[in-house]
Amino acid sequence: MNFIKITLIAIVSSFLFACSSQPEPSTQYYLFPYPENKALQQRVEIALNLELAPYLKTDSIALLKEGNLLQFAHYHRWAQPLQVSINESLVDKLSNQLPGKVVDDINQLGGLQLQIVRFHGNLQGEVVLIGAWSIAQQKPEKFILRMQQSAEGYDDLVSTMDLLLDKLVQQIVKQLI
Repeated sequence: MNFIKITLIAIVSSFLFACSSQPEPSTQYYLFPYPENKALQQRVEIALNLELAPYLKTDSIALLKEGNLLQFAHYHRWAQPLQVSINESLVDKLSNQLPGKVVDDINQLGGLQLQIVRFHGNLQGEVVLIGAWSIAQQKPEKFILRMQQSAEGYDDLVSTMDLLLDKLVQQIVKQLI
């Protein structure tokens, strides 16, 4: 009887020890690439008024699972608010690609208005960016941009999201010049 108790305690203890010895995954933090020469640039920056959908105002990276079910990553997070990252990235890209006179004209009209209603990846590796942009009180230009990730993982997801911001900038520049 004692032998059975001791054996049972040893088995339960070994299971508990095995469960507790699993390392906790570390949290990864992500940023969009920062241009290396930004500090050296002398240029007028575009005024950008950015509005994000409420689900994008969290520090977790969002993935669309099936249907309309969003999953927020627990161990993959934005290093700073996504609003700040997108704003910095777009201001830099637009200010670099638009002539200074166009930037001045846009700023005098109150800047560029940008609303992002969807910006996430999905389990099939597709990244989606949906929203609208306008200048002053003009009719908003709607956009739906999609791109397939080139590899699996959150690092490539963030890189693909940055590439979609590049595509958005190209669309805006094409309309304004």
